[in-house]
Amino acid sequence: MTETIPLNRTQRLFLTAGVLMLINAGLHILAPLVSGFGSDALMLIPVGVLYGLFGWGLMRGWRWLAYIVFLICLIGGVYAYMIASATSVPAWWMGLIVAADVLVIVTLFLLLWRRPTPAAL
Repeated sequence: MTETIPLNRTQRLFLTAGVLMLINAGLHILAPLVSGFGSDALMLIPVGVLYGLFGWGLMRGWRWLAYIVFLICLIGGVYAYMIASATSVPAWWMGLIVAADVLVIVTLFLLLWRRPTPAAL
């Protein structure tokens, strides 16, 4: 029988942020399917791949990456909100992308602006 080790709060937040980032990546990658493969929707695919790598790094607990992802999602969320009505991607899909960005930002804010958990000796 295997025994599971409970995660501390910091590890749970890293895992949550990573999973949310992977969901965000999926929304970016699937955007061409809901938009009829418009050229502006196709530009979201490389962003989705990059977001997927960010999600993987967050799930590994890389704190330095969390600072970068926080800023990128902050900028990306505002940008997605601004272009929601001017793109071939449906507005409701862009709303999902903005919501995913906001969830990642809130999770990373809770993670980064608290004292880190001390390492075990």
